[in-house]
Amino acid sequence: MSQKRYKRAPLAPHILEERFEDLRKGQYYPVNIGDIFRSKYQVVGKLGFGISSTVWLARDLEGHQYVTLKLYTRSESDLAEFQIYNLLNKGSSSHPGYAHVRRALDVFTIPRPGGDHCCLVQKPMWESFRGLLYRNPTHRFTEELLKAGLMQVFLALDYLHNECKLVHTDIKGDNILQEIEDESILEKFTEAEMEDPSP
Repeated sequence: MSQKRYKRAPLAPHILEERFEDLRKGQYYPVNIGDIFRSKYQVVGKLGFGISSTVWLARDLEGHQYVTLKLYTRSESDLAEFQIYNLLNKGSSSHPGYAHVRRALDVFTIPRPGGDHCCLVQKPMWESFRGLLYRNPTHRFTEELLKAGLMQVFLALDYLHNECKLVHTDIKGDNILQEIEDESILEKFTEAEMEDPSP
């Protein structure tokens, strides 16, 4: 993937986390589409935000793949979370649950006057099980889908418990994400952002 040039989005009214007081206080890192971090991650578009971070789709210009960048606010650089990701990466890749656990591809810090920002790099994922459930008109999973999903969750938990000696304390539909099998979705998102950038 080559580096691409992005159009500037027009100024718009405050949206999303721009309404938070912490943004006005400079707690969020000011990311722009097209920015490049660590000389290799080029921001393509915004995927989401929360009280403690913003999440961006980026191209890994060296690895020729898409990644997500989770940029934490100054006040939310939780070292414990990064230590957990280190443990996840140390387990055996031959364990059947290894493939079902989202790991960190990279972790780095962006220095900034007034406080640094930690950044977590991960593989992009699709919507959560909760989102999938509510997108279904019946708000129910088929027996086959539920069995397959639960099997993957149980394998992932076995990996966490037996390989990493970790206990997941927040298992819920919002935290069970689906893997993206068709990366053309990410290409279409990128093309749409280049043609008509989001504010």
